Amino acid sequence: MITLANGISPDFFNIKQKESITNDFVYVGTFTPWDGAIHIVDLAIKNPNIQFHMIGEGPFRKEVEQKAPSNMKFYGYKLYDELKTTYQNFDGGIVLYLLLETT
Repeated sequence: MITLANGISPDFFNIKQKESITNDFVYVGTFTPWDGAIHIVDLAIKNPNIQFHMIGEGPFRKEVEQKAPSNMKFYGYKLYDELKTTYQNFDGGIVLYLLLETT
């Protein structure tokens, strides 16, 4: 696992202390073959005690959803303003970066 210091500005959130860790993680993105969302299926299978919440749309969503175990939930598209509240409900976010080989 690699932690990246970029992404969403902390100023976007009204960050508050969570009372408990619930093992709920969120992915927000487009479902395409090159985004790597299919890898979250493997992660969910290996970690059945963690809930994976998938927000977004795309041509690859149906394939990911068909392979998903019961600890993955799909919500479809959300507006930017809705995400502010959404992010606060989870313990962490999943950001996928695929490494591309170049010559």
